[in-house]
Amino acid sequence: MVTRRLRVDDMNCNGCAARVRSVLLNTKGVVKVITNLDEREAEVTYDDQAVSENRLQEALKTAGFGLPATPREFCDNTPAQK
Repeated sequence: MVTRRLRVDDMNCNGCAARVRSVLLNTKGVVKVITNLDEREAEVTYDDQAVSENRLQEALKTAGFGLPATPREFCDNTPAQK
């Protein structure tokens, strides 16, 4: 399991944050999602053998959320602080 912080540019309200959580939690391999509306980030814990960062990005994009232009901006590859 890995935990990453993902930037979600179009997460602007509590409804958006709930939708981001729902979309990510319904992606196979994702086990936990915590959203931070102020930072427009989602902290995602997932099985990296079951789902890729690209798949997470596609799930959010399909749901209508704008994402950073580059994968580097999309995913902070440093583990989230606990």
